[in-house]
Amino acid sequence: MNLQVQNSSHPLLSCADGVVVRLTDLILVLGRIALAAVFIVTASYGNPTAATLAGHGWPAPEVWSVIARMCEFAFGFGLILGLATRYAALLGIIYVLIASFSAHLWWTYPAGQQGNMYAHFMKNTAIIGGLLAILVIGAGRWSIDAMLSRKS
Repeated sequence: MNLQVQNSSHPLLSCADGVVVRLTDLILVLGRIALAAVFIVTASYGNPTAATLAGHGWPAPEVWSVIARMCEFAFGFGLILGLATRYAALLGIIYVLIASFSAHLWWTYPAGQQGNMYAHFMKNTAIIGGLLAILVIGAGRWSIDAMLSRKS
């Protein structure tokens, strides 16, 4: 089987490009699941808790805790199913930006906590990068979005 792609970015990369082209839909599903897992698992454990939000100065932390977990479940399952995927990615981006700038401003923490908060902030930056890619690319052929677009 010839795995080379004619329009590869570089001849030495053509084999990798060929594999990725053939597995695009599977890779998109795995990427969506990996991104969504972060949020669904976090929400499943009851995070963010009202106590955490209160510690960051949120008003009505009990209400915002429930809203935050509902958002995580909503866009998490949207990503997994490929349902309203671009809206799910956009909601995820907004959610992560809010979380990053309300809880993970690493430079505002005492020296002993800055490394941990820096790791969280940079993890969130990477998650935003993945969500931006999904926002641009969409869910792919293995999604409810694709099934719905074929019926119209």
